[in-house]
Amino acid sequence: PHRDGPTFHLGRLAALYPGIEMTSTAMATSGAILRWFRDEFAAEERRIEAQGGPSAYAQLDAEAATIAPGSDGLILLPYFNGERSPIFDEHARGILLGLTLTHRRAHIYRAILEGIAFGLEHQLEPFRQRGAPLTRIFSSGGGSASPIWTQIVSDVTGLPQRVIAPSNAAFGAAFVAGHGVGIFPTLAEIGQWHRTFTDITPNLEAHRTYQQMYAIYRSLYPSTRDAMHSLHDLAHHRDGSDAASVSKES
Repeated sequence: PHRDGPTFHLGRLAALYPGIEMTSTAMATSGAILRWFRDEFAAEERRIEAQGGPSAYAQLDAEAATIAPGSDGLILLPYFNGERSPIFDEHARGILLGLTLTHRRAHIYRAILEGIAFGLEHQLEPFRQRGAPLTRIFSSGGGSASPIWTQIVSDVTGLPQRVIAPSNAAFGAAFVAGHGVGIFPTLAEIGQWHRTFTDITPNLEAHRTYQQMYAIYRSLYPSTRDAMHSLHDLAHHRDGSDAASVSKES
C-alpha cells in the first residue's frame, strides 16, 4: 500500500483486458458500523423484521430520512476498526462529534451513513488531486439497496451514481472466471448479468452542506490521532501494568 495515495492493482486485470487499467482503494469499516448499530440499538426494529415486517435497516433508513443533511451538526469518523487507505492506521478509532441533548437516534444513524460517505470522499481525494477524471459512481450489492444512503453518497461526492441490480461481488468473480474459460468473449457481455438500474443525481444544496461538513471531517483525524493511539494503548494494556496487577491479585 502507498501512504500517499491509492494502491494500484494492475497485473491480471491488464492481462484479461489489454489497455484497461484499474486503481483501487478500500475502507476498513463501513457497513459493519451499520450492523453494529442495528444489533446494539434497534431491538424493536429487529423484532418487527423477524415477524415479517420491513428490514431493520429499512426502518432505520426511514428514521434517518426525517433528518436534514448534516445531521444537525453531528459528524462521525468511521474508524471503528482502524483504517486502510488513505491513512493506513490500524490504531485509528471512531469518533462521534457534536452530540447535544437535542439529537435523537435518527441523527446518529444518519451521521453514520454520512460519515461513511465522507470516508468514500476521502478515498477519492487522491484521485482528484492527481487529475483523475471522476465522472460517475457505480454501486452494487450491500448498501446500494438503501435509497437514502446512495443519495447521501452522491450528495457528499457531488457525483452522479448508477445503482445496478441485481448485483454483488460474486457476479463479478463469476464473470471473470467465465471470461477466462471463453464463455464470455467480451467485456460487454457483463451486461447480461444485470437487467435494471437506477440513476441518482446529486442534490446541489445538500452537496454544499456536505462540503462544509467534510472540511470538519478531514480535520478530525490529524487533531485526534495521538489521543486515538493513547486510547488504544490503554485498552490493550500496552505498558503491562494492569495485567501484572491482576496476576498478583489472583
